[in-house]
Amino acid sequence: MAICRSVTNFALDVHQLPESTKIQKLVLADSQLKIDQLSVSSGLSWSSVQRILIQDLGMKRVIAKFVPRALTDHQKEHRAETCRALKQQLVSDPNFLSKIITGDETLCYGYRPETKQR
Repeated sequence: MAICRSVTNFALDVHQLPESTKIQKLVLADSQLKIDQLSVSSGLSWSSVQRILIQDLGMKRVIAKFVPRALTDHQKEHRAETCRALKQQLVSDPNFLSKIITGDETLCYGYRPETKQR
């Protein structure tokens, strides 16, 4: 399988890249895509997409996103620095933990759908 190196308007054509690169580009563009959607978009079978995600790209499904299994050294160091900063904040303010609000960009907190009444 050869990689096509032609560039059109500075963008690679996804259909000319190897299967794993196609899937990787699709997942990086939208990590909430389901395997069925990735299969249709890439033209590969469901089982091939699943194999590429898990074995080739080293990803696993977490809630509604595909994420890498292992952290890079930079990511590990960033998490350690964040933990040290949070620990220092807790030492200086004992009520600090009660002020933390957590969330995920896939959730919509405080959303109020419009009612059907006018």
